[in-house]
Amino acid sequence: MQTLRQLLPVALEASDGPFAVAVPAVRIADAPRFAYRGVMLDVARRFFPVEEVLRLIDEIALVKANHLHLHLTDDQGWRIAVDAYPALTGIGASTSVDGRGGGHYSKADYARIVAHAASRHLTVVPEIDLPGHTHAALTAVPELNPDGVAPAPYEGVEVGFSGLDPHAPATWTFVERVLGEVAAMTPGPYLHIGGDETLSTSEADYLAFVARATAIAAGTGKTVIGWHELGKSRELPAGTIGQYWSWTTPQDDSAERTRSFVAQGGRVILSPPTWRTSTSPIPAAATAPTGDRSGRTGPTARPRSPTRTGGTPSASCRASTSPTSSASRHRSGPRPSRASPRRSGCSSRASRPSPRSPGRPRRPSATWPSSKAD
Repeated sequence: MQTLRQLLPVALEASDGPFAVAVPAVRIADAPRFAYRGVMLDVARRFFPVEEVLRLIDEIALVKANHLHLHLTDDQGWRIAVDAYPALTGIGASTSVDGRGGGHYSKADYARIVAHAASRHLTVVPEIDLPGHTHAALTAVPELNPDGVAPAPYEGVEVGFSGLDPHAPATWTFVERVLGEVAAMTPGPYLHIGGDETLSTSEADYLAFVARATAIAAGTGKTVIGWHELGKSRELPAGTIGQYWSWTTPQDDSAERTRSFVAQGGRVILSPPTWRTSTSPIPAAATAPTGDRSGRTGPTARPRSPTRTGGTPSASCRASTSPTSSASRHRSGPRPSRASPRRSGCSSRASRPSPRSPGRPRRPSATWPSSKAD
């Protein structure tokens, strides 16, 4: 049906009433190139109301995406209601990057998004990023902090300074309850637990966390997905899927970590990023996509804010930061008290977040296309 729609005039999509059009006699032979065709929407750093998410679903359905990956939690905000921890959607959801304000999805909101996605033949993949990217959780749940004192909310763009303590019983109570509730409200088969940019966590603690957290996630009955850093572990549950987000030419040990998923009986989603800045809202009416025969289209944009989105993958080398993205350069808001050196396995703390390691790309806020998992 979507292929037929793509053959029709663009004006048809914007029409509210009857629209007469002559359709040529053709034989359509069409099949997906990729089994998993995904778009990631980062609602944690910048919250988007339900109506905007529903409109995005309509847009990506036009280009035959079949998965919507919702990045629901990060340092700047927690966006999904969890009954066991009401404060997560209180102070934990009160902020976003650059002070744009917060927001969250109630369980009813989330059910509405999931149902609308299903009506467009899309599966929602929820991501609860662990053990890093957890500053918003630390602000909302004081017992997750080693000293029991919640830090101030964060509205900047640095990464790698936050983390959960794998030795604290409160951590595992939190992980079990949160993943259990999110899995229970998600009819799809996947549960994404993040696992990237844990710069303030030692390697030993990271591996211990991953082994236990992935087992908990798998225990919900879902297939576990994690960013390619998770492949450092050799104790992943059977079938765990890795999501590669580095450059098209792998950097450092990213290729080795990604192959680890396959070696352990899992699969891989490929989401190599390129960058652009978008300040455009999602269009009020759907428009026909443009693309080449490979299935790639123009970038699917996050609405109304400077953003990093995926387009046609590039083989260019990494830059020290993303020079084309104002969001990657602009820093504002209070600095959190937690920080760490650049990726070194060191667990020491500093007075402010350290800058991103030179040459390390930022994970995109949307990825297109995401490859099939084989």
